[in-house]
Amino acid sequence: MLRMLSKELKIIMMYRKLRPVVKNHIFFLENSNQSVWGSISEEDEKAIIELTTKAGFLPGPILEIGALFGFTTQLIATYKPTEKKLIAIENYSWNPFGIPPGDHRMIARRVLRYVISHCNASIFDGSSQDFHVAYKGEKPSMVFIDAEHTYDRVKQDIDWARQLGIPIIAGHDYCDTHPGVVSAVDNSFQNNKKVVGSVWWHEGL
Repeated sequence: MLRMLSKELKIIMMYRKLRPVVKNHIFFLENSNQSVWGSISEEDEKAIIELTTKAGFLPGPILEIGALFGFTTQLIATYKPTEKKLIAIENYSWNPFGIPPGDHRMIARRVLRYVISHCNASIFDGSSQDFHVAYKGEKPSMVFIDAEHTYDRVKQDIDWARQLGIPIIAGHDYCDTHPGVVSAVDNSFQNNKKVVGSVWWHEGL
């Protein structure tokens, strides 16, 4: 009897761990026409390359808020000048596969090993709010916002970037599946923004 209960408890525990993975997989299947979870469409990619190229001519580092597994980080690192700093901010609090934070951290650092070693890139291990408080460096040339997609978090990152006078404020997932992103961007910039694919940006040059 005890063995049966123990087995049932293990099944329940496994189900609880697998439930968010299954939920995210269903979400992916239902939204396969959009970029999700750190992936970027070809249209998104072109916009990010264009913005990174523009930032390359401006002083200051490039910030990426929300690196996840480092796909966009690698793209930005590829198209920025080698000497320009790239700071990717990630607190490893969420990923679509339910990977524990420690393993998520290890995967991201291994994925980004080359750009950290050869492309003047680094990872800030913490939230964007932690970074806002800690950062004392040169005014960034661009910030790319792609972390939490709630209205409040996106708006906080935008407000911080505007206070610093960052000339290129951009981000990802401006689409119907992320209404918090859309509302925060629209309320911050009204019509003074551009959107290509699901990449949005405002230039205050």
